[in-house]
Amino acid sequence: MDLYEAIYKRRTVRDFKDKSVPNETLKRIIDAGLKHPLMIT
Repeated sequence: MDLYEAIYKRRTVRDFKDKSVPNETLKRIIDAGLKHPLMIT
């Protein structure tokens, strides 16, 4: 499973790690979110 598949399948967060996330990773995640179509139900 790649990062984007994990993002789309994940619904809740119950635990956080005490580990920093590289800026490039955050940038890619935000960019993917901005390109994803808005789904209003």
